[in-house]
Amino acid sequence: MSFDDKILSAVEALYDAALDETLWPQAMGQIVEIPGSHAATFCVIDGSERPRLPVFATFNFEQRFIDDYLESMVFHDPTVQYIVAHPDRKIIHDAEFISEREKERRVPARTSRWHRLPQVS
Repeated sequence: MSFDDKILSAVEALYDAALDETLWPQAMGQIVEIPGSHAATFCVIDGSERPRLPVFATFNFEQRFIDDYLESMVFHDPTVQYIVAHPDRKIIHDAEFISEREKERRVPARTSRWHRLPQVS
């Protein structure tokens, strides 16, 4: 499959998943193949009084780490806090509220704690 075909297929998978949330893992599987990534998450954050995550899909993460994140860390995540505090914003990029220096400082901790890949045998 050509690169353009992969992009078109991934976009189509995104649209399908937007209509049927059970398709998010499959769509994310196509998306991670494009840049050669290993894992992905996708979530929808409802910024009501108490933020909710009506959709939280993962691809290639150990479920126990996702469960730990959702149970104890998600609402401490600076990205989630920013999104909830700015419900009028449609698109948000980390650079708007986390400096490059802060991102560099946080990445190893985040990667080692929350974004572990499943054991491959």
